[in-house]
Amino acid sequence: MHFLKRKNKYSQYPDSEPEFCIEGEKKFLISDFKGALSNFTKAIEIDSGNFDAYFYRGKAYENLGDVDKAIIDYRYALSIDKNHAAVYFRLAILLYDKKEFSDSLDSFNNAIKFNPELPNIFFHRGLTNAKLGNYEAAITDFNIALEKNNKLVASVFNRANAYAKLKQYQDAIRDLNLYIESNSNNASAFYLRGICKIALNNTGDAEVDFEKALQLGHKEAKIALEKYCLVKSV
Repeated sequence: MHFLKRKNKYSQYPDSEPEFCIEGEKKFLISDFKGALSNFTKAIEIDSGNFDAYFYRGKAYENLGDVDKAIIDYRYALSIDKNHAAVYFRLAILLYDKKEFSDSLDSFNNAIKFNPELPNIFFHRGLTNAKLGNYEAAITDFNIALEKNNKLVASVFNRANAYAKLKQYQDAIRDLNLYIESNSNNASAFYLRGICKIALNNTGDAEVDFEKALQLGHKEAKIALEKYCLVKSV
């Protein structure tokens, strides 16, 4: 946590408010989220303009599984001070999980505005764009994420999905080949590559991919074999 390293510019009670934040931090760091929540709440009761206390109480709520209260605290923190990528990022993740993709996208956009250097923000915005059907924008986000961190291989797989949605099957297969090199146990990757090969009339190679996907436990691979390859799987 960073808030104990600087004096909170919103605090009106410097003699008491930081004490609750310090105790809240200690409890948060040992995963005592209920205790942390209590301390951050006391800090807020003393200073209702304490950005840090709202943000970290939101994180405590998030860790306790109370997503709605976490969202409320993150939004209130941003009403105090909007210049924080980390808060926008956490808010965007929670909104994505609630399938509120348009609001999630807005929050990811703001996170990038204040910190355009983090590859994970671009990766998650790419996922959100894909959910909204913005596949070209998603591909751009995955490209940027990979430029910033070429080990973020999940971007390669999800970029392949976006290419497939755009019917750019050769590009999708290229990405899936790359992804499978380091993730040879991902049934979904073999299944998707099989689907792309079917679209390109490459039934023989598609059958091999569907068989591998079936072997790895993909539930729809058997149906694909029977539908596209005329193979009765056992």
